Amino acid sequence: MNKRKFLVIGDTGVVGAFLVRLLVADGHHVVVIDKRAAPGEHWVMDAAELTGQGAHLLADTDALIFALPELTALDVLARCAGHTRENFWLINTCSIQRPFQDLAAEICPSAVSVGINPMFSPKLDCAGRPVVVCEDGHRQGKCSRACCA
Repeated sequence: MNKRKFLVIGDTGVVGAFLVRLLVADGHHVVVIDKRAAPGEHWVMDAAELTGQGAHLLADTDALIFALPELTALDVLARCAGHTRENFWLINTCSIQRPFQDLAAEICPSAVSVGINPMFSPKLDCAGRPVVVCEDGHRQGKCSRACCA
């Protein structure tokens, strides 16, 4: 698997911290944005400042992970309009997928949008446990193969 650069918004929560651990363990470069500091390459800022104060971070990453509550994820996604590129990945952990996927398709049409939801407590070992992958309608099948590779 190619090593990628991930920008994770919200790693001090349980789900965000879980995803960061998995990505780092797999050898990916991970940069984190959160209001609270955590170990590693970390930027302490409000996620709403991503396209302003953190624009250079967004420009230098392959994928943006939204480990945020639904309304906050939608607000940050709306601010990302015009800041994504072809094959840029938008990965969300929202419980309700439709609003995020619809907005992503509307404002970031060249990006790959995928939702992930571990069907177990992120505090548990993930080996052998199910994860739901919700893909945008344009790329069905491609995302899950890439995520599971």
